[in-house]
Amino acid sequence: MNEILDTCRSCLRPEALLLQLVRSGSHAYGLETPESDEDFRGVFIPAPDDLLGMHHARHVERKEPDIVLKALEEFMRLALEGNPNIIEQLFIDDNNLIYVDEMFGNFRANRKAFLSTRVRKAYVGYAIGQLKKMRAGHTRDLGAKRKELVDKFGFDTKNCSHTFRLLIQGREIIETGNLSVRLSPGNVEFVKAIRRGEIFKTIDEAQVKADELIANLDAIKSPLPEHPNFALIEKEVIDTQFIFLTR
Repeated sequence: MNEILDTCRSCLRPEALLLQLVRSGSHAYGLETPESDEDFRGVFIPAPDDLLGMHHARHVERKEPDIVLKALEEFMRLALEGNPNIIEQLFIDDNNLIYVDEMFGNFRANRKAFLSTRVRKAYVGYAIGQLKKMRAGHTRDLGAKRKELVDKFGFDTKNCSHTFRLLIQGREIIETGNLSVRLSPGNVEFVKAIRRGEIFKTIDEAQVKADELIANLDAIKSPLPEHPNFALIEKEVIDTQFIFLTR
């Protein structure tokens, strides 16, 4: 993995610091197929003059391989909102944790401080977004593989599988206050079967089941607090960036 680590660092200015890099997407969920691409997500502290200035990049992205890097402040803002992609990075298993700097250690150790009942809205919102994409009624923005799914099944079964993967993971967080990014064997097979078009024959069928799962989520009495521990996370962000600037 040294090659992908070097590639990610090359996306940043030399004075910036890469804090964490993970393998994300289907490989992290246990949903990969032989055709699956690898996706990578990371966190960085911008170069000192960017960090202290007014125009530093909060987001760095490149293709082939797919890499998305977030500046620490932006990453933390999204995490506190319960953004699913960001929460996954904090809870990623060791097999998909490619690199972590010692300065990111406290954030991983305190990852449950980011969780709150806001997660329910975030995960449901992302799941509904996938359903809306399926109902958009056009394929002009889809890649060849997605168009094949629409032609074969009448809707994008990959988007559909994302909907139910998000609802499964959202339920785990809301119910337990924890997240296993890699799905259980039973859920892996369920989500893969959705993508293969074996579970739902129409979008409407998928919508009915999604509505049922969302209603179940709303009924759960969660152990999570109403708000994340903003004070703790803010202190860690300040301390980490101060150490970076003064070391």
